[in-house]
Amino acid sequence: MDLTDEQWEIVFERLVGFRDVALTQGLVGFGSAWLAFSGLESISQLSPAMSEPRAKVARRAMILVVASVLITAPLLTAFSIALLQARQVNPDRFVSELGFAYGGMPLQIAVVITAGSLLLFASNTAIIGAYHVFVALARKGYMPARVAALNRKFGTPHTAIGIAVLAPLGIVVATRGRMDLLGDMYAFGLLGAFCLSSIGLDRIRWIEGRRGLVAWIGFATTLMVFTAWTTNLFVKTLATAFGLAATAIGVGVAVGTRRGWFDRIIGAVPYFTAEEAESMAAQLPTAARIVTLPEAVTLLPLYRPSTLVAVRGPNPRLVQEAALRLRGRGESVAAVLYVDEIPGPFYPTLIGPSEEAREVLGEMVRAFEKDEIEVIPIWRMGHDAGTSIAGAAVDLGVDAVMVGTSQRSALWHLVRGDVLRKLLHKLPESIRLIICN
Repeated sequence: MDLTDEQWEIVFERLVGFRDVALTQGLVGFGSAWLAFSGLESISQLSPAMSEPRAKVARRAMILVVASVLITAPLLTAFSIALLQARQVNPDRFVSELGFAYGGMPLQIAVVITAGSLLLFASNTAIIGAYHVFVALARKGYMPARVAALNRKFGTPHTAIGIAVLAPLGIVVATRGRMDLLGDMYAFGLLGAFCLSSIGLDRIRWIEGRRGLVAWIGFATTLMVFTAWTTNLFVKTLATAFGLAATAIGVGVAVGTRRGWFDRIIGAVPYFTAEEAESMAAQLPTAARIVTLPEAVTLLPLYRPSTLVAVRGPNPRLVQEAALRLRGRGESVAAVLYVDEIPGPFYPTLIGPSEEAREVLGEMVRAFEKDEIEVIPIWRMGHDAGTSIAGAAVDLGVDAVMVGTSQRSALWHLVRGDVLRKLLHKLPESIRLIICN
């Protein structure tokens, strides 16, 4: 950067200009400066790739981050406000404008790309951290259990991820993207979290009887963070009001969930997928002796059946044929599936296996046990049985699906025929369909 002697003198004056800053302004700046350290938790995302010992590596990485912030932040601030006409430049673009003024368009583009990448990584870290917190709260009973429900295809907590993404988007829309207001709101949560974490560490050290230099450094850090946070609370009143409201809502959700205030409301909201409904139904007492499809999949390392027996009612002939097939293959485990068909586009909440499902699966288990065959009794929900059976066969990795016929009415045979057509259409060629008369 080619600067004249006069410009260097102005930069130096800005660096030492804090002597003329009022105490109130200094405290506000001190509180805002802590936002520069908000990316320290990103180091935890790198922990799997860190060399051993990881604690030492993380400590060194944090020292480098702190040093870079302490060095670059004052210098960039001094350069920006000394060399640019601050009143004519958007404060959100100080650094990029500085790059353009003394490095041209290439340096400005490099600054924008670098800043954008850092913000993208920071957003990813924030979303990951947020949905992990939601899942932990749900599992501890402070948020509805469906928040922690996993997606059947990807195994991810899609509800928690959706909340972590949609809530910030809603805030951005509500504030119309005002960076100053968003920064103030962010400061409330960040400094509050820093405060609680630092106080918690100090308490642990005190209980453990650690009164050395490290402990006193921790106490001093807590005091500084607390000073920064309380300053923000009184100076940035709009952000404080938002933060207190968000905290009150969070506490209300936690208390309401623990005391069951929302059970009726949540119970009235249907599920969009069978997997979500089955996951919640699996926790009911009526599902104690059967398993859902995801639970059956987790058992595959222990029990890997090659045959899926789909039933709608007790069928001794089907049991006999399935037992012959298993003995001929030298196997002693079978998966038996019952599908409760649910009409309409949604799946009801807190509805476990029907009485008929429990009775049929129980009879099939007892019948197979007489032939010394172990059974995995699986229950599913579905809008049509054929699609549900085919999906279960694929997920379980079986090579054959066995179904039986019935002596019921012509209407039943018509419905049963539709199930068989769906099976023939949905089953992969690698899975055989065996119909037992």
